[in-house]
Amino acid sequence: MNTVSRFRKGLERFRGFCEKAERNPAEIEVALRVLAGPGGKPRSSIDGEAEMFTGGDADWVEDIKALRELGGAAVDVRLFRRSPADTIDTMRRFRDGVMSKL
Repeated sequence: MNTVSRFRKGLERFRGFCEKAERNPAEIEVALRVLAGPGGKPRSSIDGEAEMFTGGDADWVEDIKALRELGGAAVDVRLFRRSPADTIDTMRRFRDGVMSKL
């Protein structure tokens, strides 16, 4: 589910499973885990569509907004680095470059 359209299809499939299990899909929050922060991988495309969570801060803001519109509740982003100081710096850059724009 690495493009918006693939994520949308995956959500539709998930919601179908919920309904088969007699669960209300609106009562289940969906989160996406991302294993690298902004700038970790240049923006790329898959079948002509942007690959989510590649590129820089502006790309990430766009991707998070798209997930929110689809009903995604959260994005879990791995921001850990080799040292605590580097991790804190990465977290601050993410806060300032991405979160502040949402």
